[in-house]
Amino acid sequence: MQSHAAARSVLLVDDHDDTREGYATYLRWAGYTPSMAATGEEALAQAENVLPDVVVMDVHMPGMNGLDVVEALRSSAATRGIPIILLTGSDKALADASRTRDVKLLLKPVRPADLLAHIDRLLESAG
Repeated sequence: MQSHAAARSVLLVDDHDDTREGYATYLRWAGYTPSMAATGEEALAQAENVLPDVVVMDVHMPGMNGLDVVEALRSSAATRGIPIILLTGSDKALADASRTRDVKLLLKPVRPADLLAHIDRLLESAG
């Protein structure tokens, strides 16, 4: 499948290797260029370095969680405009994340095809 993704980049942030690798494989297949981080701290460094077109991030991670990363990304001039998709399997985290502005929230499990559709729509609306 060759996509209209035109080598757009996606930063995948999750502390589970299988989740990151599975989404990365699917996104590569769809024409995206994924980069990955296993922690919130790694995500911040990657976001500053890569400046991805979109960030897909789990809310629950050891150390700096996804909500903390969103706050840090939004406070930096370099990264504040990057669209973010937050993934969570927890209703409480979903409620907490719903207070975070300018993010798309998805309840796990998220099929790779569904995630791809959300990424495509988010990037189309961002221009």
